[in-house]
Amino acid sequence: MSKRYAGETCVLAYSGGLDTSVAVAWLREALGFEVVTCTGDLGATGDLEAVQRKAIQSGAKKAIVQDARDIFVRYFVWPALQAGALYQDRYPLATALGRPLLAKLLVDAARAEGARFVAHGCTGKGNDQVRFDLAVGALAPDLTVIAPMRAGTRSRSRPRRRAPTASTRTCGAARSKPACWRIHGTLPRATCSRGQPNRTRRRRRQSKSSSPSPKGSRSRSTAYISRACRSSAG
Repeated sequence: MSKRYAGETCVLAYSGGLDTSVAVAWLREALGFEVVTCTGDLGATGDLEAVQRKAIQSGAKKAIVQDARDIFVRYFVWPALQAGALYQDRYPLATALGRPLLAKLLVDAARAEGARFVAHGCTGKGNDQVRFDLAVGALAPDLTVIAPMRAGTRSRSRPRRRAPTASTRTCGAARSKPACWRIHGTLPRATCSRGQPNRTRRRRRQSKSSSPSPKGSRSRSTAYISRACRSSAG
């Protein structure tokens, strides 16, 4: 692949994880970009200075870090709680709330750096790529979005086998055999989930959809939202 973007600046939404760290090097070496990273702390990033150092060590010419926790709570988390917003009518929105704000920070950084390109580390699966792409398209349709993990040269299709960590053990997860563990942490809440084969998950979804819930029953998440709204009104 030719370095057809040599001399251009690309602002990358950077989490400090493996995917976006590899994306820094790929954008530089494969496409010739000068990479500026943009990191927004929504409550789970941790040490921003460490993230900034890692971005520079990965090859970024500049690393922008922002503490966006107050903005996140004031304009995203609290309105969602007041509205009783649930993901698929099951549990309170958490991760999905942060993506539009991260996209806004990404666009702002691109404007400040005079960049015509932005990038993110979302794969070709899931909803995160849609949230980033549509948010950037709505805020700055003139910017070009690049997704290195969708470029076809990297794959996350094979499951990662990991032993449970101390964080997953505190969630009461089983430790009978190695599995793919995921910890989803944002400011409103943190969850721990254990990967399962796709066929098992599909069968469980089908069984749940085929058996209607008892009449008048409410999920605990719905009750939680209702209590939060009543307390705010009082």
